[in-house]
Amino acid sequence: MRHLPALVLPALAVVALLAGCTSAPPVDEEALSAWQHTQEKSGAGDDALATLYSRVDTGEGQTDASGELQRGITITFEHPEQIDHLEFSCFGGARMSGQVTTTSEATSRTTSTDPMRCSDGQQRVDLPRTWKRDVHSISFNAFDSDRDSAWQVLVVSAGTDTD
Repeated sequence: MRHLPALVLPALAVVALLAGCTSAPPVDEEALSAWQHTQEKSGAGDDALATLYSRVDTGEGQTDASGELQRGITITFEHPEQIDHLEFSCFGGARMSGQVTTTSEATSRTTSTDPMRCSDGQQRVDLPRTWKRDVHSISFNAFDSDRDSAWQVLVVSAGTDTD
């Protein structure tokens, strides 16, 4: 049996120790459940058209085989809707970006948000005016999260105004 040089074993121990220090802590399922319950109770009231929700894993890009970011969670409306804005929130101390896709009769448009911190609370996501009219469906996907988390997006109605 070959013996490893004396310097290799301490080096392997340091690598194993550092690998254990770099992983994000697991999600506190009880705290996540409490956050979800609070989110459900604090919806946007009568102005909410839809609520989109999903868990996200650390560094998850949620891409398909071609490398394109997936649409994530999608809601399709029975009739075209006028959207005012989105309200994004996420659980814990994570930081992540988001991608929004709106689909109208003849057009589908996609944009990404700047990274958002969950500790900042509920954050407004505005869309260009032409993206908010006669929306047939809307999708949201979070990606590049720096820790396991969950996100929620409220789709808020513009009512009959189309500003």
